[in-house]
Amino acid sequence: MNWPGFRPLNCWKAIARNGSRRATLIEDVISALEMTHASCNVVVTPAYEQARAAADRATLAWSSGQPQGKLTGVPVSIKDLVYVAGLPALGGAPANRDLVPSVDAAAVSALKSAGAIVTCTDHHLRVRLQIDRR
Repeated sequence: MNWPGFRPLNCWKAIARNGSRRATLIEDVISALEMTHASCNVVVTPAYEQARAAADRATLAWSSGQPQGKLTGVPVSIKDLVYVAGLPALGGAPANRDLVPSVDAAAVSALKSAGAIVTCTDHHLRVRLQIDRR
């Protein structure tokens, strides 16, 4: 299926229209992440199995008419600087490879509470961080 640019609002609208497609959406997003990663090295830590399980839960919630929140079933990736419980938090520093937070950052917690599905952590650009510091 051709998901409309994988933008959250567009994905949400597509999910709301066709409740049985959440698993397809997750598989399409994972495929897109894998293809992009192969050429651009963007994925730091994949969380694909957790994402698939969350998509199954979202499908059940939508089919029962009780979605968890406004983002139920919408896939997101999280910058590697932001803590996601159970996923290594490298923050761009290989020395942090053993840092695995047990709790989510507030932003991740809010996304999950709204029903968003974390697919992976991804790279941040050091150049961007330097620009933001000015």
